[in-house]
Amino acid sequence: HLTTHSHIHALTTSLPTPLHLPHSPNRQLLQPTPPVIIFVVNSIANAKVLWEYLSGKINEDGTWVPGAFQELSNIDGCGNWYANPRTLLVHSKVDQGDTVPDVLKKALADAAEMTKSDAEAAVRRMLNTVGKAGEPGAQVRCVVSVSMLTEGWDARTVTHIVGFRAFSTQLLCEQVTGRALRRTSYDALREPDGEGRRLLEAEYADVVGIPFEFMPDLNQPEQVPRPPKPRTRVHTVRGRRDLRVSWPQVVEYMRVASQGRFSLNPKKVKSLQSPETTAATMAALGGVAGPDEVITSEIELARARTTELKLAAEVTSQVTATDGTRAGFGRESLFRCAHRAVLEWVAHRLNDEIDLKVILTDTGLRNRAVTAILEACDFFEESPGLGRRARLANPKILNTSGIDFETTLEHIYEPQRSELSHAACHSQLEIKTARVLDGHPEVLRWVRNFQLGWTIPYWRDGAWARYEPDFVAVLDNGVNMAIECKGVWDAKAHQAAEYTREHWVPSLAGSTDLPDDLRAWSYAVIDEPTSIEHQLSLAVNETTERKR
Repeated sequence: HLTTHSHIHALTTSLPTPLHLPHSPNRQLLQPTPPVIIFVVNSIANAKVLWEYLSGKINEDGTWVPGAFQELSNIDGCGNWYANPRTLLVHSKVDQGDTVPDVLKKALADAAEMTKSDAEAAVRRMLNTVGKAGEPGAQVRCVVSVSMLTEGWDARTVTHIVGFRAFSTQLLCEQVTGRALRRTSYDALREPDGEGRRLLEAEYADVVGIPFEFMPDLNQPEQVPRPPKPRTRVHTVRGRRDLRVSWPQVVEYMRVASQGRFSLNPKKVKSLQSPETTAATMAALGGVAGPDEVITSEIELARARTTELKLAAEVTSQVTATDGTRAGFGRESLFRCAHRAVLEWVAHRLNDEIDLKVILTDTGLRNRAVTAILEACDFFEESPGLGRRARLANPKILNTSGIDFETTLEHIYEPQRSELSHAACHSQLEIKTARVLDGHPEVLRWVRNFQLGWTIPYWRDGAWARYEPDFVAVLDNGVNMAIECKGVWDAKAHQAAEYTREHWVPSLAGSTDLPDDLRAWSYAVIDEPTSIEHQLSLAVNETTERKR
């Protein structure tokens, strides 16, 4: 059974093609790549005929004739070949020189001065990059194939599969239908959120002409593909340069020993609870012949010394001199101070029960020990308030200029005091906060931190993680405020908030390489939907009192 002209027309008109302009400038914007339909054909000869029918051909007089359907034709209505072919022909005889039809070879040769082998390589690369934005195959909409799509092709934009051949076994049906197993929502082509999540709904592809009978359910109503979600374009608005918001990109936090020295203050030492361990305290080594050898105290002593040196090295890595280059303020002097502080900390009476073997093998406990040692140290500062510093990324400052992305989030607010066109929010609490920020008398400008790349490092569960605040606002008193909307508190949220207040804010205050207007920061949490304005005003007043 061959698919008729009317069947193909029905398929092409049902494709969710992004050719039509949206009714609103901010909704239903073009997708990054078009959807793809695949024809699976029984022979190369039939595939070439079908390909010419769909993509177009060249007459004897040298003129180009468009294909039967505008959406799939490689030739426009004026008889010109598109720069990026929309329909490809591929089959398994890649080494016989006829992989690429002569029509396509000629078109590619005329457009880019390619040789015959170059044209074949170009088509293969287009096939391998179908559905990938910015790649040669980004604009491919149709693939006519013979037997070579039954394995190893992972295009994620396949929406229709058409069988143009007989299918004698269910295995063949399953192999061909498997070309749509990678079918993915266009949202998956975007960057994940701050937690690395992509929570997507199931996606489906239409299969025509393939008698696929895997677990049929005759009582199940036919599923109609859902239309794509409305999209909003978030971008930097021209003429709003005075509303630009900037923020520093912090990599890690450091303590400043401005005179190249620091020491442990025994009064600041707090007990560190080490977890129970089942680590062996001795080991028996047995050879092929001879008595066994038991390793005990000497190894224990070596482990203790190794732990102390490792702790000293990690303490040193989190300490810096004022400029890091002065004579006598090098890493050696800092390491000597760190090693002395570690020895005094280990010998402190509150740490009598600490098992150094566990600290050596437990990364999380070792980092807690380093933090405890640093918290118990006195740092000799040339200028009060400069006891901490942030190590910044490159570039060290980002801002709201040049922002342009699309989102399917439903909670959208169009601000007046932001350089961005929209604030895309995840919840009602966030969009209510956006409205309050836009009208608050002491907020000069603000921005919703979504897909802007701004994160704050914090320590969680034995490893460094990145935390993404919801908003940043610039107040009329010169303070920058990071704002978090939190409907439900959990351990992770508490850890992120603690690190932001106790490490991120003071580290920026001590970073003299930052502009003055980016060193004054505060942190506020909005967790009551009924008193957002009150909570924000309290946080603003607190920053004013602190500056006084």
